[in-house]
Amino acid sequence: MHDHSILTRIVAFVGLAAGDYLYKILQNATHPLGVTYERLYTFQNCLVTAPCWGWMSQNETIRELTTKRAVELSAVYPKLVSDLSSTYKNFKMAYHDFPMKEIAEQYAQSGRPLTDLIEPFDGVRLI
Repeated sequence: MHDHSILTRIVAFVGLAAGDYLYKILQNATHPLGVTYERLYTFQNCLVTAPCWGWMSQNETIRELTTKRAVELSAVYPKLVSDLSSTYKNFKMAYHDFPMKEIAEQYAQSGRPLTDLIEPFDGVRLI
């Protein structure tokens, strides 16, 4: 990769979202299909087709375990950046946490619903 990239490019790694927090925001919200996210993801989980089955599960233990794993995976990025930053000559690497809860708390102070922060149709991507 370093032979084909232009000098001064930056590859940015971002930590994973707090998916357990997404569930709290969305569980009672209405999905564009007309049902709550909780009902939609419960149905998708039964079909084993849910894109976020670990985080959008009614099972709190599953959500907690999924979040624990996401935290572990996010912790790998700073080590990767540290260990590999001198390996590549033509680009730099950077890592940033994803402060989802802090963003949501700030947004909530505006009085607007937290569901505004989440792309409503295609899974639960943050916008």
